[in-house]
Amino acid sequence: MLQFDAGWFAIAGLAAAAGPVVIHLLNRRRFRTVPWAAMDFLREAIQQQRRVLQFRDLLLLVLRILAVLCFGLALARPFWLGSDGGLATAGFLLALGGMILAIAGAAVSRGGTAAGLGLIALLLAAAVFTTGRNALTDWTSTGSQAASARQPVHAILVVDNSRSMGAQVLGESEFEHARARVDDFIGALPAGSRITVLPVAGGAEEFPLDGYRTPEDARRALERLALTDLAGPLRPALELAQQAAEQVRDLPTKRAVLVTDLQAGAWDDGSLKELVRQFPGLQIAATRDAAAGNVWVSQFELEDGVSSQEAPARFLARLTAAGPATEPLLVQVRLKVDGEEVASQAIELTAGQERELEFLHQFRQLADASRPSFVPVELELECPSATGNQLLSDDRLALMVPVVAELPIVFVDQFGDDENPTLDRIGETSALRHLLTPRTSAERGQRRLAHVRHVRPEQVTADLLEDARLVVVAGVEEPGEMVAVLREYVLQGGPLVLLAGGNFNPRAWQEQAWRDGAGILPAPLLPEALGVLPEESGGELRPFFVDFGSLHSEDFLIEQEDPKLLASLFEGTPFFKAVRLDVSADTIEGLLKREADRIERGLNQEGSQPASSAKPEPDWWRWKLPQIAASGSPRDQAVALAPRVLANFSGQDAPFVVERRMGRGLVMMFTSGVTSNWNLLRQSGAMYVFHRTLLRTLRSTLPQRNFPTGQRIALPRESLPNVRQLVLRPDGAMESLSVEALGATRSGVTLRHTTLAGVYTVETRSLDDSQEAVTAADDLLLALQGPPGESDLTSLSTSELTERLGSDDVRVLAGDESLSTDGGARRGQGLWKTLAAVVLATLLAEMGLLALWSWRKEASA
Repeated sequence: MLQFDAGWFAIAGLAAAAGPVVIHLLNRRRFRTVPWAAMDFLREAIQQQRRVLQFRDLLLLVLRILAVLCFGLALARPFWLGSDGGLATAGFLLALGGMILAIAGAAVSRGGTAAGLGLIALLLAAAVFTTGRNALTDWTSTGSQAASARQPVHAILVVDNSRSMGAQVLGESEFEHARARVDDFIGALPAGSRITVLPVAGGAEEFPLDGYRTPEDARRALERLALTDLAGPLRPALELAQQAAEQVRDLPTKRAVLVTDLQAGAWDDGSLKELVRQFPGLQIAATRDAAAGNVWVSQFELEDGVSSQEAPARFLARLTAAGPATEPLLVQVRLKVDGEEVASQAIELTAGQERELEFLHQFRQLADASRPSFVPVELELECPSATGNQLLSDDRLALMVPVVAELPIVFVDQFGDDENPTLDRIGETSALRHLLTPRTSAERGQRRLAHVRHVRPEQVTADLLEDARLVVVAGVEEPGEMVAVLREYVLQGGPLVLLAGGNFNPRAWQEQAWRDGAGILPAPLLPEALGVLPEESGGELRPFFVDFGSLHSEDFLIEQEDPKLLASLFEGTPFFKAVRLDVSADTIEGLLKREADRIERGLNQEGSQPASSAKPEPDWWRWKLPQIAASGSPRDQAVALAPRVLANFSGQDAPFVVERRMGRGLVMMFTSGVTSNWNLLRQSGAMYVFHRTLLRTLRSTLPQRNFPTGQRIALPRESLPNVRQLVLRPDGAMESLSVEALGATRSGVTLRHTTLAGVYTVETRSLDDSQEAVTAADDLLLALQGPPGESDLTSLSTSELTERLGSDDVRVLAGDESLSTDGGARRGQGLWKTLAAVVLATLLAEMGLLALWSWRKEASA
């Protein structure tokens, strides 16, 4: 919609534009028509001359009307309220030119006096209605769009400080460019304005919502704003800006600004379209106009997640390239262990391509079964192309690798140490034991990752399990007395994997191991099994299969692996028999109610003296890890402990895998076997599931040392006299940490504001600065990785974002456009300059036309 800063000047200009038309019409009426017979002979001679005169008069009249009209409109300083000022300005000029041409044509043509006067009257009426209404709005409105440039405003400045803003453009990061634009905008704000500065990705300090009262304070806050290695979700930042707008009520005029790189992934949230409508006049300023290129480490991991002291570790890395570059990029990739380069590869990448790399390394760090060693490993890349690799902060990715000796794993089956393959006495855990400890002659005498303890059910004791990292029970007919000790093992944090198979008796297991949810089963067992064994089928096999579409665990789904290939593994592996776990809605709901009641009773009794008959919490498992107390309502905590189905059988309404958290530990149950004739898993590639499952549960018993950026990290530390805790951050900053309570009986330190990726070192030092760390073993190394999605610098163009938002109140600015203190919905503030140039051009054109006509007249004479 067209509006004016001084609407009455536009009215005056429109009224004055009627003057040339009126003068022209009056000059036409000064001459009387006198009949003269001799003139009839001249009519044909002057017919062509008349057309030339009419065309000259038309041009002169158009130029004079346009000069007077544009002069008045320029004084009125017009602007547009809308999303497309360029098209609106072009449309306005075309409409204005058409109207002037229609009036001039009507006035010049024969008999056009009445038509010309009628068009003038229509033009004046439209002018009074439109510009008069806009002028009245300018005088009476107190809204953000009608505010004078001299009135103070509340400026809400949202600056994107996510990792992608570190991209280099002409030697300057986009974040630095964003801060410079915001600084210029702060300097242009009216005196007395309030300024709120908000980072999109947060940071190490909080910024007040009510804003700063001076530009100097706002600039200091802008300088403290730092680039992070975090993602930049726009919705929370805009919601925070909305709260800031509501908090400052004494300044109703708002100026909201978002400065960002228009990263495409950040605008995938469909709710942003409605959220930006809450900010009339919002300006979204892009920090770049051209596409950016980048090469980054999109994935870096140790194949099994844990490395033994003797066997070589296999590292897998994935490099990705994106951007407008068409030439191949030369990339040098280096593997560093504990700061020392141990391997290197040179590859070529083109935009849109991914490459998989593999590195092997033999760790020599000392480690034993009681205490793993964590070694920092870094993968760095170097790409000399300034346009192909504009974001440098993602060229390095750190990983803390646990190096261990033998980890004790207890396998319990029907034969245990009485297993004898020559007598066909093969335990149900045989195939699983071979997965973790494959027998090869070359490895004879090496220390393996897993130390296998193969026992019968009656041999399971607390002494056997006190240092076990994992317990696997398979093919056992009935659990018997081992249920109690396994229950204590799981409650303390030990992982337990159960499998059917062999002579597994569901009735006996339900009676001895369910115990109304207080046993070791993840869910109650139904008495009747699913299917029959081949020897019991009477010669008619009735196999069933795993439903690949029901698989939801990371143990089943392998990233970057073809889903069709994985599906074919399960679709080609027949099952003949499985037990049934009752995971119906009624059963789960009953379990939730009992668990919630138990949690609520525990909360109500917290702090009271326990009864003398109360059984103390078990505390004999050596690998117990500190755990933060659960939060949320009793119902929410119970839901977190409820059974979860990870896989189902096709068309059988029966689960294949169910897991359930118990205390600090986890129980996972496979409802079929793996070695006996319950299925053909042993001969299938689907055995990878068990390898991944066992390794994942093994890793869960190790302290966590790898985290994403932005996470609050609680670490167990004792409060000792004359000792302080320090953290060394990746940027070299040293910070003191306070030991605080992490739970009812645990204390530790909490790392906050983990905004940078890299290696963090938590040190324990004496209060005497001259002494070294109390003990090097007390130092903890942590590796934090940034979000991979921030490395993809694909961005939207200003037109694409404008179309996606679809709001006339939002203005998307290109990288070279300045932020306006008038608000984002106000367009075309420089239109008055165009109108002034038109006035000058029309005056020069009129002078030239008259001079040309005089020269032609003298030449013809």
